[in-house]
Amino acid sequence: MNLTDDPRTQSALPLVPPAVRSLLAPWGYPPCRMSLYILRTIANIGNVAAQFTLGWMYEHGDDDNDVAQDYAEAATWYRRAADQGNAPALNTLGWLHFDGHGVPLDHTEAATYFRRAAERGYAAAQYNLAMMHACGCGVAEDHTEAATWCHRAAAQGDVRAQNNLARMHEDGHGVPKDDAAAARWYRRAAAQGLPRAQYNLATMLTAGRGVPQDHAEAAIWFRLAAAQAYQPAQGALDAQPPAPRTDTDVDAILARAELALDRAYHLEAALNARDQQLTAIAAHADRALDEIATTHERLGDVESRLDAHARAREDDYRRLHQTITHLDTTARRATGRIEALLNALDARQERLIATEDRLHRTVIERIGAPHREPEHDAETPPCA
Repeated sequence: MNLTDDPRTQSALPLVPPAVRSLLAPWGYPPCRMSLYILRTIANIGNVAAQFTLGWMYEHGDDDNDVAQDYAEAATWYRRAADQGNAPALNTLGWLHFDGHGVPLDHTEAATYFRRAAERGYAAAQYNLAMMHACGCGVAEDHTEAATWCHRAAAQGDVRAQNNLARMHEDGHGVPKDDAAAARWYRRAAAQGLPRAQYNLATMLTAGRGVPQDHAEAAIWFRLAAAQAYQPAQGALDAQPPAPRTDTDVDAILARAELALDRAYHLEAALNARDQQLTAIAAHADRALDEIATTHERLGDVESRLDAHARAREDDYRRLHQTITHLDTTARRATGRIEALLNALDARQERLIATEDRLHRTVIERIGAPHREPEHDAETPPCA
């Protein structure tokens, strides 16, 4: 079992249905068609999908939005989404710590993030935590715990978990050795197109372990794996001697082919119905994008009006400052004039006092001093 099995594909985990992803970003990853300004605005108000998308853009770089690869910035946005309990962000933060990209390399911290996402039911994180326990990386080696988490991920359809759980049953690691259970999980993973599981199932069919021996079906699975350039499967095909086919073999193969064709028809009908649903979702996403664009335009208009209002207030403040300055100057001038008038009044009063003294002396000189009655002693009564 390989812990780093397809690690980078786990970073761009879908947040929206495939049709909407293909509409917003043709390569099928988180939506990046909206402008970086709008995306950042939505992320800053707490939208977890926008926060995760910004993390993905900075993790991988986005030429269309002139975003250079920046693991530290990616970790910042993933962490903001993770703080809201977003399982894909928690899982990706685990990978960043596992690789030391933008954050310190810390396998214990990576296992902690994987566990937080796994406890929220996220299949990819459950598989990652299982592999950490299987090899004792960042956590104690515990094959039973590894099998438990691997089973949870496999039950949700994680193809790598299904293949590894089958191997655990085949080897008896963390679970009882059970070839029949191993074959069942290999078949489920093989049906999803995993070449390694197709090869493993073909090997069990060839040996008749856990399933009835069937060289014809084994050859089919070997060919399917070899068609995906899985070298061990091609080697098995080259080493397999041509087996004579009987009419019974041909009839069985034709019966299986007819059954597969019938299933394909049903699957096509289901996919058509699903496609209609996704088309409706895509139309709804289009309308949502239009609304976002309209809102952005309105925000631009409001911002323009606010700027104009601010400029008008600046003009009012400038005129008020000029008025206050003028009033201050006028007040200082008035204060100076009042002080001059007070000084003039003081000088005039002094002149009036001096004039009064001169007049008093002139009167005394001309008519003499005024007659005054003799003053009596306070202790001697006046004569009768």
